[in-house]
Amino acid sequence: MRGTVYTIPPALANQAVKVRLYAEHFEVLDRQGRLAFSRRYVPDAEKGRLIIDPTHQATAQKRRPRGASRRLDQAFLKRFPSLTPFVSGLQLKMKSLTPIHIRALLRLADQYGQQTLLAAATKAQDARRFDSLAVQRILQRDCPAVADSPIAPLGGFGPVVVGEVEPASLDQFGHLDTQESKKDEDKECP
Repeated sequence: MRGTVYTIPPALANQAVKVRLYAEHFEVLDRQGRLAFSRRYVPDAEKGRLIIDPTHQATAQKRRPRGASRRLDQAFLKRFPSLTPFVSGLQLKMKSLTPIHIRALLRLADQYGQQTLLAAATKAQDARRFDSLAVQRILQRDCPAVADSPIAPLGGFGPVVVGEVEPASLDQFGHLDTQESKKDEDKECP
């Protein structure tokens, strides 16, 4: 209003509302046309600022962390209990982006191995760098050979490549059932 931003009640957020402008004040109407609130214009000295009405903030519901993200944090800490300070710092620094960073850390654990990730995350934790990109940079610096993973085709070549595969029956792969499986859970840097 006249170059100044005013808060509105949370019930009106993300809705188209009608506003009545008067010489000394303005009124905001809800969707049914009822008066939602009225406010005097701020003095010229306060124009251009964000004007926060404390009653609007009091009625706003605080967002709680979603259960899924909390479970993801707990699962990560169950797997890496020594990284509790890292996750706490991540939650303080990244707030709602924490699940994205934890998923990135889990992908790095799959790529580099659990012990290698734990060592890199501990270094980041000691340096007070609470984000997955810091851990990724440490891993790329310490284990550059592992970081070079095959790149999936980006163009329309996927069907062409798959089309070149000769058809086979499951009997041709029966010998694979008799071989011992190789577990590659904890890769070591070369």
